[in-house]
Amino acid sequence: MSPPPCPESAMATTIPCSSKRRRIEPDGADSWASLHEDLVQLIGCWVLAGDLLDYVRFRAVCTHWKSSTVGPRGRGLVDPRFHPRRWMMLPEGYGLYPGHPSLGGYVRFFNLSTGVFVRVHLPLFQDHTVLDSTDGLLLLHRDNDTAIRLLHPFTGDIAEFPPLLSVLPQMEPRQRYGYMTEDSKFREIRLFLRGVSAAVSVSAAGTITIMLGLDIRHRVAHATAGDQQWSLSAWKLPRLQALTMSSQGKLYATAANSADKNNVYVCQIDPPQPNADGSLSLLPPRMIVRCPVVGTICTAHLVECGSELMLVGFSDRLSAQVEAWDLRQSHTRVEQFDLGSGTWSPALDAHIPHRDDRIPASPYTLAHHIFTCCYRNYWNRGLMLCTAIKPEYLVKPIFEERGSMDGHSWCIGDFCRRVPA
Repeated sequence: MSPPPCPESAMATTIPCSSKRRRIEPDGADSWASLHEDLVQLIGCWVLAGDLLDYVRFRAVCTHWKSSTVGPRGRGLVDPRFHPRRWMMLPEGYGLYPGHPSLGGYVRFFNLSTGVFVRVHLPLFQDHTVLDSTDGLLLLHRDNDTAIRLLHPFTGDIAEFPPLLSVLPQMEPRQRYGYMTEDSKFREIRLFLRGVSAAVSVSAAGTITIMLGLDIRHRVAHATAGDQQWSLSAWKLPRLQALTMSSQGKLYATAANSADKNNVYVCQIDPPQPNADGSLSLLPPRMIVRCPVVGTICTAHLVECGSELMLVGFSDRLSAQVEAWDLRQSHTRVEQFDLGSGTWSPALDAHIPHRDDRIPASPYTLAHHIFTCCYRNYWNRGLMLCTAIKPEYLVKPIFEERGSMDGHSWCIGDFCRRVPA
């Protein structure tokens, strides 16, 4: 269908000038800078729905556009529209963890949709460790007191949460906890930090709540910004096939049942619900789908893709109906699936999963960086995924005072260890 004809008053006229034709705008034409405020806000909402940084650039066009739209700074955490969902912290490789002196306080991020890179100055990584990323927000652990903080990497907004040490009295038998030294408490905390996944939910009033999946201990903790301590679930997680993952403020887990080896169960953990006395508590996990297994699989992982979840099984074909697709990955190689053509092809980094002594060659491909993001114990240590290397739970090579391990310093050689062939 052709566009409707323009009225004569809106048509531009032309006059000859030096053998060239020049457009003359109609009288009274409004410039972009004088768009009506309501129209600027509407366009801004469309831009924000695509990408936060595009919205920041949109507001920088002129003072009128900036004053007509809501700024993200100060609202980056409490307003979910400003969460940088498609942005991920880049694993640098070479052991360059966030806060490494060679990085000069800068951290790089890349957009999973466009491949765009940005570099952000975040000096707080000098005494913080990143544990997880959810909706583009970074979950941080302060080294000297185990306090948890939620950071928006582009606006600098921070929400304060209680120290993780507050879960130990709820987790350990009272008699054992009473005899634990300060060093042993810190060591215990760092032990189960190897498997942490976070889900962030924001209420209509702007209250931020975090659920932490402590997979090593099969428990879930929750707290609201400003709380004095974490609350621990009264129940335990089922036997997990893989680490829990978050999506849209909820935690999800793939669980196995020894009595039913022909199915993989996907469980959902909802945000804490209010009790009659005003306190919050976690309801037990509920099974949302039972996925029949075709063939034999070793592990089943959940992966977020936009607003959908994909269930990916290693070593054979897995048939699932979790708002997603059937995917296949071979146990001897990694393949990549083209969503446009519906075809499989060998992955560019097919050597990554090999269980041998080979270290991936540099420079690393972008596919390798993205693949590493799925493995937080490599991602937050500045390492690239490689099964020939097994990271220790320590992230930084040197911990001082309370953060030291039995009073000893750790050199970079203790940062990770090679798995015997």
